[in-house]
Amino acid sequence: MSAKNITFINQNEPWRLAVAAVGFVLFLVGMLSLKETVFGTLIQPLGMLLLFVPHFIPFKLKNYVRYTKHMISFKLEKGGSYTYRFSQIKYVEAYEDRLIIFKSKKEV
Repeated sequence: MSAKNITFINQNEPWRLAVAAVGFVLFLVGMLSLKETVFGTLIQPLGMLLLFVPHFIPFKLKNYVRYTKHMISFKLEKGGSYTYRFSQIKYVEAYEDRLIIFKSKKEV
């Protein structure tokens, strides 16, 4: 059985907030103060791109786990995306080829 790579993404990293904040400021500056200039037409799309860059990164990955202080989200190659709050998870069983998350004694 071949090993699959899983990428872990910490959603609390400071660069994720900083890049989005810079993109938002550039978009607002381009929209409000430099609206009628050539520089404004260049800065608006750049701001929008920077605003969404942290969210585009997981789309190129097949298997990833995103996590914050309050939740964890899995996207696996064969299945869909699953999101759980840590308060929902009762316990976890990890095996070589699978991970079982129990939300209660009966619900898996």
